[in-house]
Amino acid sequence: MEALKLTDSLPIRNLKKEYMLKKYNIAKRLKEFDLFYNGSYSWFFENNRMELRKVEKSDDERLFEELCFCIFTANTSAEMGLKAVDAVRGLLQSGTAEEMTQKLEGIYRFNNLRPQYIVHTREYLKDNFDFELKNKIESLKNDPEALREFFANNDGVKGLSYKEASHFLRNIGFKGYAILDKHILNSMIEFNAADNIKIPLPGKLYPEIEQKLKIFSNEIGIPMDELDLLLWSRRNGKILKNKMIALKEGQKAPDFELLDQEGKKAALSDFKGKKVILYFYPRDDTPGCTIEACSFRDNLSKLKAKNIEVIGISNDDQISHEKFSKKFSLPFKLLCDTDKKVSKSYGVYEKKNFMGREYMGITRSTFIIGENGKIQKIFYKVNPKEHIDELFEAMK
Repeated sequence: MEALKLTDSLPIRNLKKEYMLKKYNIAKRLKEFDLFYNGSYSWFFENNRMELRKVEKSDDERLFEELCFCIFTANTSAEMGLKAVDAVRGLLQSGTAEEMTQKLEGIYRFNNLRPQYIVHTREYLKDNFDFELKNKIESLKNDPEALREFFANNDGVKGLSYKEASHFLRNIGFKGYAILDKHILNSMIEFNAADNIKIPLPGKLYPEIEQKLKIFSNEIGIPMDELDLLLWSRRNGKILKNKMIALKEGQKAPDFELLDQEGKKAALSDFKGKKVILYFYPRDDTPGCTIEACSFRDNLSKLKAKNIEVIGISNDDQISHEKFSKKFSLPFKLLCDTDKKVSKSYGVYEKKNFMGREYMGITRSTFIIGENGKIQKIFYKVNPKEHIDELFEAMK
């Protein structure tokens, strides 16, 4: 009997299925990295979300901010790195290390050493390249290894290893670099793409393991830049710098058609011309979900008076929805997203943690959708006891 090929194994087939579900959003994230380099944008952290915003700054200032983000992110999280950048953004171009340390107190745990790295790197760039960081990158962009070496093995640039240098170059739109953090390395072990990997990875082994990831990428037919983000999202539940789907206010809400608690088909487009509160909740007849559903029930007449419809979505089946709806006399549609496609398309199906146990599920979230079908407001990780008041306040 012929041996089963790696690419034919069940784990690889499942990985490819997951890739097909996430492919659009991974490509979208990579395009945002391109947009950063070629446009006038910077990343900001607000309301527990990472957002790309247009700014009036020089390319060199923006690129240096991103370099600082990657210095801050080393041995911590991307979210923490962006919080640190936000805290000292006004000091990055001319502030002292002491001023940054003070601003980072209570926000960032490496608040002494990393500001020193940033000031050292900034002064090196000023003294040797007139702080023309983009020109330096442009001069090396046709030699990918030399470009990374400039950031990873340069006494003038402090705080970056191969991983952080690769992270920086990927984030500003350059392709072909792997960010080999623990999530990627553990995934490589899981899929037999490499063995005997030391975590953290010694710098001298980085190019060798990166090459193994490239070979694995070719074998399974997923481009390495996309595979890198896919593997990271599987382990972390997100694609930073933003949520995996990253729907934005003002964007057209994805349409869908699902069965309701009565077994009838219902589509978002059925409600065209009305405002819709579309809320995603984890599970029928659980404490938080019951509080949230009953608060919608008790305020439905007020909402109807404003021409607002309420739709609830969870991954429960029709029988579960029917029991939940009857038990609490819920007078609005509960839709069955049993295959998780809709919750994934709205970016609310992600990795969760309860009492040390990790699992995938819906994060309680709400989307206010206008009469024109566009998203007016997004609420992530809502508090079911306070959410109805929050919604009325937002709709004033």
